[in-house]
Amino acid sequence: MPQDSSAGVFVALIGNSLIGASFSIMKVAHDRNPPGGNYLMIPMWWAGTLLMILGELGNLVAYSLAKPSLISPLGAVSVVVNVPI
Repeated sequence: MPQDSSAGVFVALIGNSLIGASFSIMKVAHDRNPPGGNYLMIPMWWAGTLLMILGELGNLVAYSLAKPSLISPLGAVSVVVNVPI
């Protein structure tokens, strides 16, 4: 009996979108950081880190809901999301 993988694909798309957005948010935080400043003190950098963690947790859940051969290629979504931002 084939397993329905749509939930895994959906979670993977959301998770990888969060990862792509986190890269952009963290880059903005780095760009706004004054020379010699500590980026760990910037709330925007922590927001990007939190989004990355949530996205990776989404991928972990997605791997349990669908075959890895289906979920792994969806990692390219993070690149696509990151390009326009």
